[in-house]
Amino acid sequence: DSELTQLRSKLISAIRNSCAPIPQPARIRFPAPRADLPLDIAADYEPYRRFYLAHQREIETALRPLRANARAALAASTSAGAERKTLAAVDEVFEHILADRESKLLSSLPMLLEKRFIYLRARHVQALTKTDATDDATLWLEPNAWLAQFRQDIAAVLLAELEFRLQPTLGLLEATRNEKQHSHN
Repeated sequence: DSELTQLRSKLISAIRNSCAPIPQPARIRFPAPRADLPLDIAADYEPYRRFYLAHQREIETALRPLRANARAALAASTSAGAERKTLAAVDEVFEHILADRESKLLSSLPMLLEKRFIYLRARHVQALTKTDATDDATLWLEPNAWLAQFRQDIAAVLLAELEFRLQPTLGLLEATRNEKQHSHN
């Protein structure tokens, strides 16, 4: 439980810090648009795709051993009945069986975020056209600007993905807690 709490907290902080409006210390930093580039190049989605993929790798790498530890704790609990050990074995099998499907589904998130990115950018350009204003990449991350909105969206999706990926481990920990509670009663 404490390992899960600590790791969850660390990953949430990493996501929030890297997506914070005011730069925070972060290993993975939200890409800032380069004002020295032409606007169409500065508005390229590729840096944001790499940003998302870096966070996905970080989450996956951090959670894999946690799930294995939770499974081992469930299987090794002194009072664990055959059903608890079976649950740990079934979880391991399901992890292997579902890994490809989960990977394919989660790998589609950056593509879906790209659609959102394009939509927000188009809406921004349309608003500029209506007001005859000129575009300025240095303003894209200002509060309420299109890229600032996208930064909030990407943070929300990363946090949701983290919670989704934690579900199997949370289930194993719950089973371990239930086993301990039953053995004390």
